[in-house]
Amino acid sequence: MQQERQQGVRLVPSATLTLSPLQSSIRIESIGDETHPFPLWELEGVLAFFPINGSHSRATTLLVIALKTNRLPILILAGSDQRSGPVGPGLDAKAMLSGFKGALPLPSGNCLAAELIERLRQTERFEDPILFGPNSVYGGLVDCEVIDVEGSLAVTLSRVLGLLRERFDRTQPVAVTTCDILPTAAEFSDLLETGYDPQNDCQFWWQIIAAEPEELGASEWKPNYVLQPAPGAALQTVYPGHLVILRPEALRLELLNRLLVVAYRYRNRPLHKRFLPMLFRGLGLLMRQDLENLGRLQLPILTCSIPWHILRAYLGIRNRTLSLSEFERHLARTVVHRRFRSGRKPFAITISRSLSFAKDIDTLAELQEVVAAQSPVVP
Repeated sequence: MQQERQQGVRLVPSATLTLSPLQSSIRIESIGDETHPFPLWELEGVLAFFPINGSHSRATTLLVIALKTNRLPILILAGSDQRSGPVGPGLDAKAMLSGFKGALPLPSGNCLAAELIERLRQTERFEDPILFGPNSVYGGLVDCEVIDVEGSLAVTLSRVLGLLRERFDRTQPVAVTTCDILPTAAEFSDLLETGYDPQNDCQFWWQIIAAEPEELGASEWKPNYVLQPAPGAALQTVYPGHLVILRPEALRLELLNRLLVVAYRYRNRPLHKRFLPMLFRGLGLLMRQDLENLGRLQLPILTCSIPWHILRAYLGIRNRTLSLSEFERHLARTVVHRRFRSGRKPFAITISRSLSFAKDIDTLAELQEVVAAQSPVVP
């Protein structure tokens, strides 16, 4: 039996309801005559029901209806990056893209972000996407909600954190991705069905992509890592994927955001060239967090415990001895609150062969590869 995935409650104010005991669905006709059918099993309950006119089978109401939905909320990061990132190994600085990559036009007529949004909708696995980026750039390019934010990654992540606190049930999962990947709808669906669904009660889910560099085409330059899928198994070369699903309540979100900003600053460099700079900058962040924790009467243990787990993971990758389960454990100890590490699996990683999730578009050659794939073939 397929597992039911309850991802929260959708509130529908002021609507017209059409009900029939012979139907397997209810129909909500919202103001503006926009019609939404829902399977009956999704009806959580009517929180307030005030008939104004009509018969028992059709009543115009002032109401709030709570609906269960099996769709994940999804947030798309599309902030600005006015400066090019660190130059990848073997690349020229002129090859690196900068600016609003999500606004780049494609042969389909969509910009990159709009194409991604269209594919996410086609999966029927996500709620309507919410994009974080400047409204002045994306307002006329995408047809989803845009959270107007412009600035560094730190500014964008701060707005994401604010929305997670204000709008969502923090115990329920939320998906986050970037605007510069372009998997097909089928690839999204397959990854969720085979990777996320079997462990959808975890606190944090992520995928890494098993591939050899030559399989990635224009993205073969990207830094990769080697680990063991299981103790004693053959080593695999893997690349980080760009879709995560998390339960906000379980995570050290402020600390995670700060660590992501540090990691982003040193992206594209080989691991051995960025580990020490990242570690030293990370120590400063951890000391700051521990001082804040002292003010909350919490033990200042992050400055010791988190570098220890990061160092263990780094040495395991460098020596090619790190297993997937060890990697999950080190990451869980880094980003998951202690009280959420028992019961549900705290951190789950899927090894996938869906290469598109590793091919974020950083270079002109990668963009040209995507354009070529969309362009019609001339006989």
